[in-house]
Amino acid sequence: NIPAEYRPRITTAKNTWNIFKRDGLYSTMKVFGFVSKKMVELDRLLRRERFDVLHVLSTAGLGFFRNAFHIQIAKRHGVKTVFHLLGQIDDLYNQGGNWMKRLVSYSLNRADVHIVQSPQLADEVRQMTVHPVYPIFNGVPTDELRPSDLFAHSTGSDIVVITVGYLGYQKGTFDIIEAAAQLIKDRPNVKFKFI
Repeated sequence: NIPAEYRPRITTAKNTWNIFKRDGLYSTMKVFGFVSKKMVELDRLLRRERFDVLHVLSTAGLGFFRNAFHIQIAKRHGVKTVFHLLGQIDDLYNQGGNWMKRLVSYSLNRADVHIVQSPQLADEVRQMTVHPVYPIFNGVPTDELRPSDLFAHSTGSDIVVITVGYLGYQKGTFDIIEAAAQLIKDRPNVKFKFI
């Protein structure tokens, strides 16, 4: 995982390079250096020790290809691979041209098996690869998180909505801002916080 200090604080666009405009060349080179170092470490580890399976958790957007390179390294050492696809792999595929579609399919076909977050996404990814795709929902401990009488309580008059994660397109930050602007017209006691 790329350390937080190397990441941009706000991601305003998806699947764009943004090297000079958003991140700056120095930050981009730090990320490239960090990622390269980790690739070399993985290659050395797989050469030194015997592993049966490598599970790669992928990000959305162009980070997918960085993660696909982990699969390539594992295959070189004869290690079976599970490519766990988070995010909008379907957007990356569908919004790209023919060359992007071929590159995504090639990358997916290097893995032995794929995991996605829903049956609908599994159906889409099956059109991109010849290897098995399994949907597995993210687990949420609903009993632990459910308030005792099915609604949250507050000691104040305001309702505070909190969102956790980096700020960006993929996390829905701008959708929340739009919804908040509409909601507070009728409900001024609703407050939104981004952490």
